[in-house]
Amino acid sequence: MIARFPGEVDDQFLRGTRVLERLAGNERFALAVSSCYPGAGTSSVACSLARALAKVANHRVCLVEANVRTPGFAAAYGLNEAPGFCEFMTETCSLDAAVQVPTTDPVSVVTAGLRQAGNPWACSQAQLARGVQALRERFDIVLFDTSPLLAYSDTATLAGHLDGLILVLEAERDNFEVARLAVETAAEAGAKTLAAVLNKKPLYIPQWLYKRL
Repeated sequence: MIARFPGEVDDQFLRGTRVLERLAGNERFALAVSSCYPGAGTSSVACSLARALAKVANHRVCLVEANVRTPGFAAAYGLNEAPGFCEFMTETCSLDAAVQVPTTDPVSVVTAGLRQAGNPWACSQAQLARGVQALRERFDIVLFDTSPLLAYSDTATLAGHLDGLILVLEAERDNFEVARLAVETAAEAGAKTLAAVLNKKPLYIPQWLYKRL
């Protein structure tokens, strides 16, 4: 049994939001999926969104684990830890070597790889641009699971090379001011926030139903 991300967003939920509606009509794009701060469930949303887009849009979808600080794709999908994003972006392995195909989902996956101490990616801007372009040429849709925008600067740097960003907000924690700051941070790097997903929203049991339990 493959372990899944805790609190993974159900495909039906995503199909009911305007996120898929806005994305499925586009033929090709590369997006970052990020949050304001750690713990919002970005990886869960990114995985679910990739799977849903592969089913709805019927395109070649690649899910890239750019959040190398807290990687989890290898364990979640039962894949090798490396080579992955770090090796591919520093041009120490080919894209063919970095891409893996899980047996559980209809998507291709690039795991985080092995990060170098003190430097999350260790790649230059030119290498980053070449890596993103290579992924664009291979796949119709590329989703980058990234570190929190307001905690680390590398996410905004990456998002500046992409077509936009999807912001994951944690219900009852990320208020309007925090969300606006994240959007502004992305914009300063040249990244446009295309949509937001409210995650971890509590489902309160009505009193009348609670009495029947």
